[in-house]
Amino acid sequence: MDKILFIVPPHINFNDFINPSYNITTQQKKYGNYGNVSTDMPLGILSLSAYVKKLAAVETKLLDFNIVLNKMERFEFQSFAEFFRSYLSVPGWADPAPGIIGISALFTPSYRNVLDIARCCRDMFPVVDYA
Repeated sequence: MDKILFIVPPHINFNDFINPSYNITTQQKKYGNYGNVSTDMPLGILSLSAYVKKLAAVETKLLDFNIVLNKMERFEFQSFAEFFRSYLSVPGWADPAPGIIGISALFTPSYRNVLDIARCCRDMFPVVDYA
């Protein structure tokens, strides 16, 4: 059975997350203040997942980095790219490797995060099809 991994990148850039300026809303965590990461229902990816599962024998997984960042009490990475690589290395995501990876972004601040995720995925899963 093929495995498809859908990824939603953070809706905030790294600097605004780590060192929020005065005009960025913050979220108080146990180990410091971080820029607030907005979350929303990823309807596009959920619709795609339901559609492909109806038409083909595939397993789909959804990874929303906005949710992951909101749940973290401490962020000890030097960049989002380092964080993405570390998170995607966990056996649940990396083993078995997905056959297809789709990355969906709705907001401009996600642009650099999409590029970082794509680089990480290409390095970690070199034979994957990217959508």
